[in-house]
This record gives sequence, C-alpha cells and structure tokens, in this order.
Amino acid sequence: MPLAATAQHFLDVAAEGPDLHQLAPEQARAAIAALTPAFGIGDPVERIEDLEVPGPVGPVPVRLYHPGGSRRLPLLVYLHGGGWMLGGIPFADSLCRKLAARGNCVVVSIDYPLAPEHPYPAAVDAGYAVLSWAAAHASELGADSGRIAIGGDSAGGNLAAVLAQLARDRGGPSLAFQLLLFPSTDLTLDFDSIDKLADGYFLTRDAIRHFIAQYAGDHDIATPALSPLRADDHAQLPPAFIVTAEFDPLRDDAAAYTAALHAAGVPATLEDFDGQIHSFLVLGDLFAADANAAVDKVAAALRGALSPVQPPATGLTFPLDALPHGVGDAAVVFFYPKAGSQVCSAETRAFELAYDKFVEADIALFGMSTDDGETQSEFAATCGARFPLVSDVGATTARALGLLKHYDGHGDFADRVTLLLDGEGTVRQTWQVGEVAGHPEEVLAAAKALKNTRP
Repeated sequence: MPLAATAQHFLDVAAEGPDLHQLAPEQARAAIAALTPAFGIGDPVERIEDLEVPGPVGPVPVRLYHPGGSRRLPLLVYLHGGGWMLGGIPFADSLCRKLAARGNCVVVSIDYPLAPEHPYPAAVDAGYAVLSWAAAHASELGADSGRIAIGGDSAGGNLAAVLAQLARDRGGPSLAFQLLLFPSTDLTLDFDSIDKLADGYFLTRDAIRHFIAQYAGDHDIATPALSPLRADDHAQLPPAFIVTAEFDPLRDDAAAYTAALHAAGVPATLEDFDGQIHSFLVLGDLFAADANAAVDKVAAALRGALSPVQPPATGLTFPLDALPHGVGDAAVVFFYPKAGSQVCSAETRAFELAYDKFVEADIALFGMSTDDGETQSEFAATCGARFPLVSDVGATTARALGLLKHYDGHGDFADRVTLLLDGEGTVRQTWQVGEVAGHPEEVLAAAKALKNTRP
C-alpha cells in the first residue's frame, strides 16, 4: 500500500526541518517541545495531577489521568517514546488523555530520566520504581490493583516490555496486560525492515543507532534488559497488544516479539497499520482522522483486556458437584486464571491472608482455576494458597456461568470473579474483579450474615 496521505504530508513538512539525532540533546528536546502542541489537547478527563514518586536516585515525576467515576478502574502505567533521549510527560499528554478517556482507565505517565545524561539502566530503574509504587497505591489513585497494565511507545515500548519481564522475574507487581506501541525489542537491529526502511520515513536507521548508542553506552545491547526479544524465556508474561506500521523501520521488531510471545503461549495481537509510519498515532492531530481511528483501536484493546467479566446474576445455581466437599450453609468460590501467569490475582493473595478467619467462621472457601492442567502444588507455589483448588472442571464451570473471556486465537482466560453460595448452591451475592482485593473481610462478613440466616 502507498503511504497514507497524512503520512506523506507529515514527511514532506518534516523534511524541511533538522534531523533530531544530529542536534545536541538540549536542542533536540527543544524542537520536540515546540512540536508537541500540534499533537492536540486530547480528550477531556475529570482529573489530572502531577506527582512525584520516590525513585532509586531521587523523585520521579509522573502525571495521573483519571477519566472520572467512583468505581476503581484499571490502571495503565505508561512510558513515552523519544529514543530514550527526548520527550517527556508533555510529549505523551494528548495520547494519555485519550487512553484514559476511551480506555476507561487510570493512566500514570512516567517522566523517566533521559540519556545521555542518564543512560541505561536509569530509565528501567525509575520505571520499575513507579510501577511498584502505582501497584501499591492503586486504591489511592482510584485504580484496581488486580488490573494493572504496562505500556509505552517506541523507546517507551521497549521499556514497557522490559518492565513486564522484570515484574515476572521479581515476583511482581502482577500485570494483566502490556500495550506496546511501535516497540524496539532488539537493539542489535538484526531485521530486514531496519535496512529496507532506513531513510525517508521519519525514524531513520541512523537515528535509531544514535539513540541506542546514547542510551546503552558500553553495555551489551543483546542483554534482555535492553533487548527484551532476546530473553531466554517469554512464558508467563501478560497478554499483549502490539502496534506497528507498514513504513516503520521497527516493524519487524514488533512482529518478532509477537511471535516470541505466541511461541511461549502468551496471548498477543499484532496490529499493523497500512500506509503509516512510526509513532503516527502518538502525533495526534498531525495525522488527523488516521491517528484518531488508530487510538480507538488501541483503546478498545485496552478496554477488552482489562474490563471485568460481569458476574452471573444472583439466583443462578452453582454445580456443587464441581467442588471437592460440601459447602455447609455458606461458601465462597472465586475464579482466577492460571496461577503461574502474571494475572494471578490480588484476590488470591487477599484470601490467603484471610484464610484462617474463614476457617474459624466455618465458611468453606474454594479457589477455582480455569487452567484444567494446573495442579494444587503449582497453585500453592505461585500464590501460597492453602485452601482447596478446583482445576479439573474449572474451565467448564466458568464457561457455563459466562465467566470466561476469549483472547483472539489463544483460548479462554477467566477474570477474577467471586461468588457467595448458600447450602443449595444458589448464587446469593457476587463481586467483580478488584472489589475483593485487599478487602476479603467484606466477603467474609457477607458469608457470615448468610450463614446466620440459615435455619
């Protein structure tokens, strides 16, 4: 497909300006700052707040975007692009407003330290500190700690992929999704698209090499913390939505990372925009309707991945024969995805901490896995849970109750939904994902009240 008209116009105008990578860092940053207002204001959101988060070498500035409403929403931690050298919170402001409003999520945008003054691993360390802080303070931010996504564009997409791997390897924070827009996933640049699209399409091969040299310094660029595609293992990472464009020199990076996730059994969708160039949707109004439509697709993917499945209506009958023993006068059953994955829920840990209180109150508590091959030992090793696990019929039961979501081409995954059952298996009360995390006492109180009403 030929270049889209919006892309061609942008390239014609950009050709009259300097090559940013040939400028001193402060000059290049000033040029980006001058261009940023042309991206547009973005969508209105109810709350925007600039904060500082404790970082490894000092405070890290962040900007919070909240679309409004009283319910706890999913949380997207976002890292801007700019070759690890340029950009900042204003650069991603228009896009973050749109993602918050259209994705119906809280967004925390990170102003990470830039190279060459702060080369690798400064941005990674700051990003992980903010991600950990956001997870720990999700409730204060109006967000749900059980539905956290990491995302970014270009160099920020690289950082987001690296942070998803670090979160897996360090045991948290637990991530439900990764949004990678035009990501650089292998800094060795060993891809055909780098050479085929080396010049004339906004992001050039020389610029990429310059950015990498300034960011990586003397470090081995093949290390996974710089090149996440080269990680030994891509299993147990969160599901991903990956965006690229037909005339993006990093196009093959995106495709290769998608393939690596697929090979590891991780759900991943690749969206390749015909006729467009690197980071066009980030540039907002400069790409008019094309960028707007692309953001709609990205926001829809974000909503679809992080929106909870609605619990079944009360009054339905739960199949008690699926449980390993009787339920007495009241029982609590909660569903969760494969425990070894990044989306092993905060509810699981909350119930584990409160388990003794359920035992003392004689309230049966069951965790129901929708990975039919998962064993009790696998579950316990990951989440530490002592209560009974139901796995062999978990997927069947969840499907019958409408609790499974389907990720394109990669099967079904359960959202975290909690049910209160009476002695006959009738569903008497339900909680959506996030409503239980950190508050299992609310479920226990409801179960006690139900038990006390039984004859």
